[in-house]
Amino acid sequence: MDPSKYFENRTKAIRRLAKSGVNPYPHKFHSTILLPEYVEKFSNMEAGEHDESTSVSIAGRIMAQRRQGSKMVFADLQADGAKVQIMSQLQHYIGDEETARKGKEASEAKFYEIHNTIRRGDIVGVTGFPGKAKSGELSIFPTEIVLLSPCMHMLPKAYSSLGQDVRYRKR
Repeated sequence: MDPSKYFENRTKAIRRLAKSGVNPYPHKFHSTILLPEYVEKFSNMEAGEHDESTSVSIAGRIMAQRRQGSKMVFADLQADGAKVQIMSQLQHYIGDEETARKGKEASEAKFYEIHNTIRRGDIVGVTGFPGKAKSGELSIFPTEIVLLSPCMHMLPKAYSSLGQDVRYRKR
């Protein structure tokens, strides 16, 4: 996609979000732990284990997003040189206090809404419980995700397919 077209589409989406009553740039998000501390504290968990009794809030930038069917979304969250996987499942998602009071249908609607809104590069706040995926990757299982700052421009790809010699010749 053309970067200018991406910017236009993203601007329209953020305006629609603001018109629907959601603040795309919320004033505060209280992080209970920094991402490097989270990785250090919970990296000793076993594969497939998760601790639903512990609630943590972390913030960072979405670097990649993958969908596994309609009820599960994976994302890579990065901040302060550390990375953790967000393993968002419909069954665990509650949303904010107001959404939780409205019931399960409202929580499901909020799950789909937030995952259709966030894109690669956005800064998000995640509240949930720690665990590891069956593959052994450290994850957070969110009960709520908040868009803190949308990324208006396309992020460059992590790796360039051109070799160093080609880049030197074409500069």
